[in-house]
Amino acid sequence: TKIDDEMPEWFIGRGIPSILLDYAKAHGRILMNTKSKKSRFIVYEIPSNTSVAFDSFLGLVSTFVLAIVTDRALLLNLQTIGNSSMTTHVDIGDMFTTPGFEWDWEAFLQKNHLHPGELEMEHWDPMAHMEEITCSDLALLLEKKKFVKITSQDFFMPLVMVNAHYSQLLETKLGFRMAFADLLNFLLRPSKAVAESIRRFRRRYLDGNIVIGIELSVMPGRGVWEGNGYMSDAQQNLFFSHASTSLEMMATAAKQAAKAKATPDVSVTGMGDSFSTQSGSSQGGVDTIEAGGVQEGVLLDPTAENGAVFLVVTDNEEQLHTKFQELEAAGNVITAGIVAILSATGVGRTRAALEVQELWLLGYADIILTTPGSRLGITASARAVLQPHVVVDENTVRLSTAPYPCLASFGFIQHSSCFVPSMLSKYPPDSQVPCS
Repeated sequence: TKIDDEMPEWFIGRGIPSILLDYAKAHGRILMNTKSKKSRFIVYEIPSNTSVAFDSFLGLVSTFVLAIVTDRALLLNLQTIGNSSMTTHVDIGDMFTTPGFEWDWEAFLQKNHLHPGELEMEHWDPMAHMEEITCSDLALLLEKKKFVKITSQDFFMPLVMVNAHYSQLLETKLGFRMAFADLLNFLLRPSKAVAESIRRFRRRYLDGNIVIGIELSVMPGRGVWEGNGYMSDAQQNLFFSHASTSLEMMATAAKQAAKAKATPDVSVTGMGDSFSTQSGSSQGGVDTIEAGGVQEGVLLDPTAENGAVFLVVTDNEEQLHTKFQELEAAGNVITAGIVAILSATGVGRTRAALEVQELWLLGYADIILTTPGSRLGITASARAVLQPHVVVDENTVRLSTAPYPCLASFGFIQHSSCFVPSMLSKYPPDSQVPCS
């Protein structure tokens, strides 16, 4: 098996951790000896009733960690995405290239002339085994099960990371701060078509600019807030007012830095000046990107550098237009341009590709604003090791101090039979950000 067709962007300049390269080699050996009694497999299934693929990515990365520590070959079963009767099949290759090893479950079955009904498949729910995941020798626990299938979307990776049987290895080889980002960027590599779309978008809108990423899904189920209706107007306003305040602070800091470097004979230029120039003439419009690509009518000056871009992922484009018009009229938004990505709708390949673009592009932001329970916002932040600004409610924004706020069962770690305080000192939760 060829270990790496192309170095993922994330690892350029520092290399891929050896534990991941070693796993890819071990994975290849297992696939070459499928019928051996020693060969073990773990199948992660993104079920057909999953409305959004990236909702499963936290569970997938968690399963990847479990595969590493239990010496199992990870296989991905990506079923049809969406719950419509008109859904179309989405192949793994539509979204991702191979991560240095073959992991397509359907291709594995065909190659080995196997039928799922013939296999003794153990359905394993990690959240029903949190005590074991936190405290037990998992390789020994699962030893008698050749095929284990996991469908959970829950983020159980921290439980494995603090398990005394593996914590020293994982801390030494990955490090707690970088582990999730390294694992996700190694495992999930956008397909060539998707990667090219991401590169085009970055060149056109993001490169050379300060980027404020806003994950503003106002409808229930795409973020967490009180009540069953839309996110309140006051909470939406807080997204933009906080983003504007953050931008002003960054501009002020840049101006001060530029002045400090300036000499009497050299005029002061730089990011701060471009902010102040552009702030008085916000272009007041919204570009959108849909499954087919970026719409024409670029609002940003392609020659400008170090401007400000609001990159908004939204499920309500019309409301976004209205919101920005209101805030600009009140002087609450200072921006050189606004770019909106419409949250993925529909089914099929174009939807799946757009979901991956959303996740990657948000991770290129300098600042990310999201809600506590947004898997997209939190996963995008963690992919790039960013601390998200969490818009908790109508009045509160908190800069998260935890690696993954709200999406892990940190509370259970404290109640496990093997708990010692050093577990949470290595992997601290964020007590200031409420979980859903």
